[in-house]
Amino acid sequence: MKLTCLAAPGSGGSYHTPASHLLEMEGLRLLLDCPVDLSALAAFAPLPLGADFGDAGDLICAVPYYWSLAAAVAAKEGGVDAVLVSSATGMLGLPFLTRLPSFANTKVYVTEVAARIGKLMMVELVQLHSEFVRYYGPDMDGTPKWMEGEKLSKLLSLLQKTGIKDEGNDLSPLMPLYSAVNIEECMQKTQPIKYGQEVCFNGMLMLKASSSGLELGNCAWSLKGPRASITYLPSTAFVSAHALDCDYNSLKENDVILFSDFSSLNVMDEDNENLGENAMLCDDSVSRDDGVGEDENVQILCKKDDIADEIERISFICSSIIDAIKSGGSVLVPIGRLGVILLILELISETVHSFDRKVPIFMISGATEKMIAFTNAVPEWLCKPRQERLFSGEALFGHVELLKEDKLSMFPHLYSKALLAAWKEPCIVFCPDWSLRHSTVVHLLRRWHADKRNLLVLEQGVDAELALKPFMPAAIQVLECSFLSGIKAGKINPLLAVLKPKIVLFPEEMKSRCPIKEDAPWSFLYYSKGKTIEVPNTREEFEVRLAANVALGLQPRQLDGSIAVARLRPKLHLSNGQYMLVAPKDRYDDQSKWQLLHWGPVGADRVLLALQEKGIACAFGTDDDGSAGCERSILVTSPGDALVKMTSERTVICCDDENENNAILFSDFSSLNVMDEDDENLGENAMLCDDSVSRDDGIGEDENVQILCNNDDIAEEIERISFISPLNVSTKGSTPHKQQLMLYFTVQFPEEMKLRCPLKEDAPWSCLYYSKGKTIEVLNTREEFEVRLAANVALGLQPRQLDGTVAVARSRAKLHLSNGQYMLVAPKDQSDDQTKRLLLHWGAVDACRVLSALQEKGASCSFSGDDDGLVGSERSILVTSPGDALVKITSERTVIYCDDEGTSKQIYDALSSVCNGI
Repeated sequence: MKLTCLAAPGSGGSYHTPASHLLEMEGLRLLLDCPVDLSALAAFAPLPLGADFGDAGDLICAVPYYWSLAAAVAAKEGGVDAVLVSSATGMLGLPFLTRLPSFANTKVYVTEVAARIGKLMMVELVQLHSEFVRYYGPDMDGTPKWMEGEKLSKLLSLLQKTGIKDEGNDLSPLMPLYSAVNIEECMQKTQPIKYGQEVCFNGMLMLKASSSGLELGNCAWSLKGPRASITYLPSTAFVSAHALDCDYNSLKENDVILFSDFSSLNVMDEDNENLGENAMLCDDSVSRDDGVGEDENVQILCKKDDIADEIERISFICSSIIDAIKSGGSVLVPIGRLGVILLILELISETVHSFDRKVPIFMISGATEKMIAFTNAVPEWLCKPRQERLFSGEALFGHVELLKEDKLSMFPHLYSKALLAAWKEPCIVFCPDWSLRHSTVVHLLRRWHADKRNLLVLEQGVDAELALKPFMPAAIQVLECSFLSGIKAGKINPLLAVLKPKIVLFPEEMKSRCPIKEDAPWSFLYYSKGKTIEVPNTREEFEVRLAANVALGLQPRQLDGSIAVARLRPKLHLSNGQYMLVAPKDRYDDQSKWQLLHWGPVGADRVLLALQEKGIACAFGTDDDGSAGCERSILVTSPGDALVKMTSERTVICCDDENENNAILFSDFSSLNVMDEDDENLGENAMLCDDSVSRDDGIGEDENVQILCNNDDIAEEIERISFISPLNVSTKGSTPHKQQLMLYFTVQFPEEMKLRCPLKEDAPWSCLYYSKGKTIEVLNTREEFEVRLAANVALGLQPRQLDGTVAVARSRAKLHLSNGQYMLVAPKDQSDDQTKRLLLHWGAVDACRVLSALQEKGASCSFSGDDDGLVGSERSILVTSPGDALVKITSERTVIYCDDEGTSKQIYDALSSVCNGI
């Protein structure tokens, strides 16, 4: 196994620009993440917006290029077999690769949510980039002028300021942006998967994604091959306030852990000047093993201190936003982290209610608008507290209430007519462009940069001086914030204690903070960018399984009480990351190379004597000196030519004649006894309904499970067949032992078992007996069946409370059958068939009270002419104004026939007031 770190995290942090690696494993080349470092955009000037453009200084005034070191290095390597993506930001550079011919057959694996969010981010990036193309014109073939001559040194200086360094004069990672067509080609190569879903790649590796907890759709990867297994652990959060918590249990027992989380270098302390002893990754209070069990390590990992700190940081941001609003200023929040935006909106929603005036909140981004809406449709990807909100009927996130109260408005771009009509200052604006170079952010900074009452919230890691250079002089307040980006240093060793790896791959930068402990059960290897390290093999042996037809074809011969050997002629097959011995298509191929493997040494003198007793002409070879421990050779001349070579480890028969080969084989092992059969008397224990097993009195489920999981069957089977690997010799003919094997796997017809399994009167189950050729009717055991609600249907419900435990709601769903489960899904046309909607209620409704309620609502209505007013019969109310409608009321249901939605709603509200909740 080899590992090459292609790129370290960018200056935007390990969330926006995760590290990228090239892993060579089991003969395959895998690329781990392919991000784009958008911090390099700070070297380019934003589009001029008129006379007050400001001083661009040394910034490049041209169509920007984009920095993707991982894509550039992977392209030089000439292609990879597959790409594993751990986050939405980790796939932004993929279209650079998938548009190349050498990557035509590359497969991309990514979680469903990360794939969808990543595509939205790439599409929006192309749309924002198109503004530069419209202003400067399309890119011309060849090298841009700003990458030549004296301007090259200026460019390199700017790139170093953005945090890109140690690349010399190599500008190959700086590339023109891909197109929308490239994005579609890239997405066609992706295979979206769910958490916990195992997929087989190339028959060699089993891949599984598990939640990493940092963001929606982010994952850690587990790769298992026949001779090695590795965990790829990017930035991780064990407990999350919005995404599904880290599933570290699925990462246990892998041989190697690739730790790709650099964030702990920056997150450990708010004050980096004095880290102190507590900042050490191997802090003795955490890493020592004496007295600390796995449960205690799990408690350390699941401690919610990270979330508490995160909420505290976001609360401070919200308080700063409120202070700016109170002073009459506006707030710009160019943060691209979906989870952070959701938490800020949630905390702000709790504060804006106390304001004397309405403060508009705008979210200006087509991608973010769709992401926010998308979060309501994927509850299974959210943390457990958020899922519990769904089941209790609450909104998943706080922004839902802001949307309902019209305090939060979403727009795809700044030029929306609806936005211009709703615009009001002071206000709060969210947009994801943390580079401060695209569209909305540029316009608003031009408008607000000179007012000290305004506030700009930036994420730590962005060079604020360089990013704000086009807007100088600037009086706007700037608040730089850091957010949770991965594992804190103090939790690394508890994690390793739980996962129990053999080798840990760490970044070279962390070497000084995590010294190797002599008593650690794992070893450390440190990697650095651009260097390839060799990972030693931790397995000396690997497991090979037998196909069922091969196992049943064995004819074992007993060596002693617990071991037997057999001849075998299979082929080694690789499937689902597991080696397996399967029967070859041609059973007689390459017979001259058969080998007979035995257990223990064979006396050459005894073999020679046994062969001569069989009438075979043979003698020791001329080069056989008879020395003990040396290879002995017996040359057979009649009835055919053959050579038998014997060592202390094995005996090899070289012979072209099958009959003579068998004669030699049986002569060599005539002393081996075959297991005796005892099939005449199976005894009472063979009864399927043996009373000692089937009785229920005094036996709980745990004891029954113990009976089922008893290893006596396996022990007897191992006693029958023991397999010494490798074997590739086969003998023909039937033996008593083979007959015993066939008897062991014989299945009798259940009708014949009727007398052996009498039905007990007090049994909680019933028995039906079938026989060949007859059809029996199996009774239905379920009177009811479960129907699930699709997420979009569930979130669209507006339940009305009936009592403390019961509520009802209107739903216009369709019954859909998928994966063996009934589900209510939203119809394609939400407005179809409105005249046939039924209003189902709890209990009977008094028709007179309904008539009175309708008249109070201003509806012109009366009982129909054919209404006889009898109790228990159907009552009909005819509505003539504000629209025509007919309401039919029975003791079981109320049906509204109406073509007008407004009239239908008015009738529904009247019924709701009468029914006290519908």
